[in-house]
Order: sequence, then structure tokens, then C-alpha cells
Amino acid sequence: VISPQEWLEHPGSVGRPFPGNEFQILDDDGNVLPPGEVGTIYAKPADSSFEYHNDPEKTAASHRGQWFTVGDAGYLDEDGYLYLTDRKSDMVISGGVNIYPREIEDALHQHPDVVDCAVLGVPDDQWGEILYAVVQRHDGSSLDADGVVAWCREKLADYKRPRVVEFVDELPRDPNGKVRKPKLREAWIARHRG
Repeated sequence: VISPQEWLEHPGSVGRPFPGNEFQILDDDGNVLPPGEVGTIYAKPADSSFEYHNDPEKTAASHRGQWFTVGDAGYLDEDGYLYLTDRKSDMVISGGVNIYPREIEDALHQHPDVVDCAVLGVPDDQWGEILYAVVQRHDGSSLDADGVVAWCREKLADYKRPRVVEFVDELPRDPNGKVRKPKLREAWIARHRG
């Protein structure tokens, strides 16, 4: 829960837990992380438990005692406000470094020639995965791959720049409007490794 005034004081936050509920951020070993460190978000609801419909195995895997996760990554600030960084399943591991594509997508959305974009990891023999950006640019734009990479270099650490950039007329989305990253990944693999 977050009010407009709180959001101005904590920009980018999704708020603090509704009274009676709790959040904690855990690393992959189940250790509680301090404020500002990104990990998996776990929640403990006040009055109910969480379970996936007709999927007891997935439900069990999402729980640590009374705490559960839906796979979001994020962090808490010093005041207990929650910030989402990405879906843990979207995280890219390149050269042993964890990279959250949403940060790169947020930077690309600031480019005046970018209408839409998606960033994901694709297999690479040297790095394990590399960042692949799929970009929809404005009609008539001359933005090219070098321009996308240069923009990312200005906004982000060098290891967060896409290694491969492709342009599309429109990103594939599911009926809920979510970009179908698995479809993009499968298509890339079919074209480049098939």
C-alpha cells in the first residue's frame, strides 16, 4: 500500500505491506537480506495462505514455512518500502553476473525513438547467456543497433548493455498484454543455433 505523498518520498516503490502482512527479501540460501539488496520477495499474509490452483508441487516449492513467493525479485529500503526489480525467472546470468532485464528495458523505454522493447537472455558458449534486446522503434526512426547499445552504455553499467539487438514491427504479447519472452527466445535459438 502506498499513498501519492509516500510515492513522492519513495519514488519507484510499490509501498509497504498492508497492516498484518509482512515482506522479507531472501537470498538463494534463504538468508534475510539487508535493506537495499536485491533478492527474492517473500510475503507472509495475515489471514490466509497462498497456493497455486491444482499444483501442490509448485505450491510447496514457493513456500519457506509461513512465507511464500511468486518469484518476484526486489528489495526493501530502510523504511520498509518494497521495490520490484524483475521476475526472478527473467533474470539473466551472464559471465556469472545476475542481470535483471527490467532495468535495461526501463532505460530503453526512455529513448525517444523506442515504442516498446523486451530484453532477455539467450544462450552463449562463452558467457552462458548474453543480453538480447528486441526493439520496436517509431515509424521512420533511423535508430540502429549501435544506437541502442550506445544509449544503454550512457544509462547503465557496461555489462548490462545488450550484445544482440533486433528490431520488430510489434512485440508478441499474450491476451493479458504480457510480452511473450519465451517465444522470442525460442525464435532466436531457432535462427541462430538451430
